[in-house]
Amino acid sequence: MGKAVKFMAILALAAQAVWWAQAAYSQEKTGQEPLNSVSAEIVSVNPAGPELVIKIVQDIGGKTVYWNQILKLSPKTKILKAGTAVKLADLKAGDKIEVKYTVDNSRRWKAESIDLQS
Repeated sequence: MGKAVKFMAILALAAQAVWWAQAAYSQEKTGQEPLNSVSAEIVSVNPAGPELVIKIVQDIGGKTVYWNQILKLSPKTKILKAGTAVKLADLKAGDKIEVKYTVDNSRRWKAESIDLQS
């Protein structure tokens, strides 16, 4: 593996570690899971889960870093397109989404709402 690839992988892991630490601190301080937001692209849809695998892209220190993240859904998860409710079956790989989510103590991302971008 090249040095640049190793460096980008380390940056991605560091970014996730910092984010998890901030989320854990916020939850400990408030007693609630904080609501976060991220723009992402759907990699895959698993209706049986129900869950999505999403690709997140971030710019960290002038380097573009990306990773895939599993996003758990519940019956309470709102899925919208242009303000209108749609179903999980309407989502497909390649769709761009804006997600509002929480992270539980096991570091699982749980979707509160998904807004399908046009």
